[in-house]
Amino acid sequence: EKEEKIEKEMGYVRCVLPHPNTPNLIFLGTDRGLWISLNKGKTWRRWEEGFPAVPVSDLKIQLRENDLIVGTFGRGVWVIDDLGLLESIAQNKKPTKTLHIDHTKAGLLVDYIRNKGGHYNTAGVFTAPNKNSQVAINFWLSSEKNKKKCVLEVYDTHGVRIRKQHFSVDSSRLHRVYWNMRMDGVRFPTHSTKIDSTLPSGLSAAPGKYKIILRNEGDTLTFLDSAWCELLPSPLRKWNQKSHLKKREAFNDLSQIIQQAYKNFETLKTCELNLKALTGLNYATDAIKEEIINRSKPMIQTIDSFKLRFILPKGYRYYEEATVRLNDELQNAWSLLRSSENPGKNVSYAIENANKSSEAIATSLEDFLKKEYQPFIDELRRNALEINWIKPIK
Repeated sequence: EKEEKIEKEMGYVRCVLPHPNTPNLIFLGTDRGLWISLNKGKTWRRWEEGFPAVPVSDLKIQLRENDLIVGTFGRGVWVIDDLGLLESIAQNKKPTKTLHIDHTKAGLLVDYIRNKGGHYNTAGVFTAPNKNSQVAINFWLSSEKNKKKCVLEVYDTHGVRIRKQHFSVDSSRLHRVYWNMRMDGVRFPTHSTKIDSTLPSGLSAAPGKYKIILRNEGDTLTFLDSAWCELLPSPLRKWNQKSHLKKREAFNDLSQIIQQAYKNFETLKTCELNLKALTGLNYATDAIKEEIINRSKPMIQTIDSFKLRFILPKGYRYYEEATVRLNDELQNAWSLLRSSENPGKNVSYAIENANKSSEAIATSLEDFLKKEYQPFIDELRRNALEINWIKPIK
């Protein structure tokens, strides 16, 4: 291997700490930052991942979590989570395939509570970011290309996929990706045309074991690996499996309503784009174009009125409008369900009201598509040769 050019670093060493389980892995605290050796002190490199070049006064390793605790001068205490990957490198564990999951960390279904004494975080209460309680998947990826599009899939013990995440990473490096311990959620009606390939997060998963699969994006597999992980229940309360199943049943009912509303809103957006595109085309005569514009205008106005029943138009702020839209009812039902440990009548009523509003809009929309929009489109298709429209230059 080629020798790396290492600049000389002048400074004082304040503390030295070898890893008790991996002697090759040594941490060095200096007055100019934290240094690390993966070969028992033969070579050193500065740790720069989120850590400034401040004096390091002391080092400790919390063996249960395998975390490095760094005591600094003037910056307090830093914790570098999960030294497992560094141990693997120090032990010269080299992957034999393109993608290799080194190890996973268990996830903890924590409960967050307000600090006692202070009413607000700005009321003089000392706070620091909580440690990430999500499931951490540490893996190697080696490839010639600069970036790789990957997929993370989570399966329960029955083989049912509960979560699918898309992400990209640089190749030929060590990586860590997180699963937030939630199942797939649903997309709400939105004006946005940029749709994320990963569904929003849904309900929390239950404690237990889950299979993690990492693979490349696409139908043809070029690399894949899997590992098991575990979700641990919150130590602050007893897990209630019955309430969890009840919550999932309610979510299944609500998700069907939301999915249908999303589909209907996307249909409206497509119809609107089609009609506006027709009015922008060049035709054989001006009279034909004027006729199509005049016939499209009332339908575009109808579509606008339909969209207003779903969601406020772009640019409006919610406090400027008091009318309850379908999205408001859907969001209210989802918020009540998500924050409820044991869904009651308030959740049922909210889902029922959202369903009634969604069905009413769907019935009216179906009538409009059947009697106005589709006959107009079919007529244009039948008379395409006579109309002789010409696509405009881009």
